[in-house]
Amino acid sequence: MNVQQLIEELQKHPPEMRVIVNGYEGGYKDLDSPNQKSIRLNVHPPDKWYYGTHDDEDYPFGSKDGSKETALLIDA
Repeated sequence: MNVQQLIEELQKHPPEMRVIVNGYEGGYKDLDSPNQKSIRLNVHPPDKWYYGTHDDEDYPFGSKDGSKETALLIDA
């Protein structure tokens, strides 16, 4: 998802609607402020489903073939 797609999705909802994410082991948490993060794409293969596909740009393991880019990180 890119910023434009996120904006379009958010515009479908009332502006006062709360935005939440899954909690670490259960429940839900409020969304924190977004930050920019440099990442490397496609570091982890699909069989490592328990990891996200992408990782820090300097992640020492996994594939080094993926391109680098700056993404918007939204933490909980």
